[in-house]
Amino acid sequence: MNTNAQLGQYPQNPNIQHFCHLLNYKKSMPTKELIIQELQQIPEIELTQILNYIRAVKQKINSPTTEYKPIWEVADDIIKDIPQEVLETLPSDGAEKHDYYLYQQNSIEE
Repeated sequence: MNTNAQLGQYPQNPNIQHFCHLLNYKKSMPTKELIIQELQQIPEIELTQILNYIRAVKQKINSPTTEYKPIWEVADDIIKDIPQEVLETLPSDGAEKHDYYLYQQNSIEE
């Protein structure tokens, strides 16, 4: 047995017909119109948070993608302004004796 709903027709109750019409209308509305319609129902004080969110999304969309440098290029950028004389005073075996240099502990010799 086919009901009105199965046939795609609205039920006979006028309130339900109106509600079903609104649902179908909202489904066909563009997203921006739906957002504007929803925004009109939100208290003004709450709109600041929504505005901040929208601005953050726009900034993320409009910001250029960041290109990352390899770590050795980052290290080169960090030490490029250090004079050679200062670099020559640094320990050459820092990785081997890092405990000694960091914590003044004797490293274990093999």
